[in-house]
Amino acid sequence: MIPQAERLEQRAERPVSSEETEYHWISERVSDCAFLGPLRDQLGSVAEFFVPRSTAQVQRSALDGTWLLRTTFQGHAVALIWSDFRVKGGSIGKDISHRLCAFLQALSAFNLPLVIKVSSLGVRFMEGRTVFEPAFSVLPAIDRYRRRNLVITLGHGNVLGIGVLIFGLGHYRLTVREDTFVNLTGPEVCRMVFGSGVKFDDIAAAEHQFRRTDLIHELADDLPGGLARVGELLTAFHGTAPGLSPQCQEEAAADTDEERPAIDRLISSFTDGYVELFRQYDDRLRAYIAVIGGQKFGILANPVGNSNNMIRARSLALFSEALTLFQQLKLPVLSLLDTPGADPRMDGNNLQLIERMLGVAEQIIQYPYGKLGIVVGRAFGGACVLGFPKVFGSQHLFGLEGSTMGIMHEKIINQLLAGSAKLKEQWDSVAQTQAPNLDDLIASGAVDAVIRKTDIRRYVSCFLLEPSRSSKNILRQLSPH
Repeated sequence: MIPQAERLEQRAERPVSSEETEYHWISERVSDCAFLGPLRDQLGSVAEFFVPRSTAQVQRSALDGTWLLRTTFQGHAVALIWSDFRVKGGSIGKDISHRLCAFLQALSAFNLPLVIKVSSLGVRFMEGRTVFEPAFSVLPAIDRYRRRNLVITLGHGNVLGIGVLIFGLGHYRLTVREDTFVNLTGPEVCRMVFGSGVKFDDIAAAEHQFRRTDLIHELADDLPGGLARVGELLTAFHGTAPGLSPQCQEEAAADTDEERPAIDRLISSFTDGYVELFRQYDDRLRAYIAVIGGQKFGILANPVGNSNNMIRARSLALFSEALTLFQQLKLPVLSLLDTPGADPRMDGNNLQLIERMLGVAEQIIQYPYGKLGIVVGRAFGGACVLGFPKVFGSQHLFGLEGSTMGIMHEKIINQLLAGSAKLKEQWDSVAQTQAPNLDDLIASGAVDAVIRKTDIRRYVSCFLLEPSRSSKNILRQLSPH
């Protein structure tokens, strides 16, 4: 990892490697680079640019529409790829493709988070079809880098062609809400192929893509807002401060404020700070990074008490994206489950519900870091897998006082069996064994204990500090009622 200021103050004249001798690093004062204006409030005092060895001084025109640099971003050491739309539309040609791949190779020794701001018309087609191989070599190069390092992408303006593919490689993907278009091709081609009846703005606008696809995780109102949010995310992902969100700490003092969502009040009641991720992505599932005693962890939670918490395909997409991000950050994860089950209406955007449920189940089973589940309301049907059942490798599964679990709600079962006295009698006999306090599930080992809201912090703290400890030892130590 590069030491923050000292490293960046040094001029890096050495070649990238014995094989790549055509590029080098040049340090420049950020204040001396007028073209860095949109970034100036975010960056440190010095930036190291990755440029051709023949370059002695950094100039905007020589950077070929894409800036490649190491710097600090709101105090965090980062690598940055920035599309400069004013130079050749930020397009990807042969020269910049080779330099970008060499840049990522050179970065491999530093383990820096990578921020990519995409504003691009796509490949530089004026170079002919031979541009494709070098341009598309950028994609596996970014993919190799992202296997070991966090990648955040920010779309602004035109995010077209190969630009949208690069954007899609981010672990966390934001776009600016206004005047940003995300598509494989531009409006001119759409009009020529499909006629004027197809409205490019309707299909490619960032707002549309956010609502109708899984490509965009979050929207920012404008570019400064998007850059500020990137800084917040870097702090949440890599910062060391015990409180992740100043707003959260202020809200925690007003824990009785009924205007705050119940799930936020619940999380603030047992954490030292938290930041919400994937904001406004889905109204039935929320994702957070939180901290207790300096230990970070991920949270996936249904809005507590929300009657319409049926899990749909988009909810599962969020669950999957969040787990992928948490795994990249090597975080243990807590699930706070309150759902009446999966939405059975497989229509519209819900067509892939079953496939996504299977995919998420596989992700949960294979998740390599700690998993803890707490049922904080309802847990019915196949959606129970989102609560991290112990047979899926969860260290612990608890139920909050008043929570309910089952195949489906008893009222529904009673209606289903109303026409068969024999089956209804069998069910009534079984139902008597399903105590409201989950004793039958505790006896079977599926649930560890029923706990109180005031117990959550203690249990989560034990899980974070000693994730390998058995449930019995933790229960013995904490002596739940």
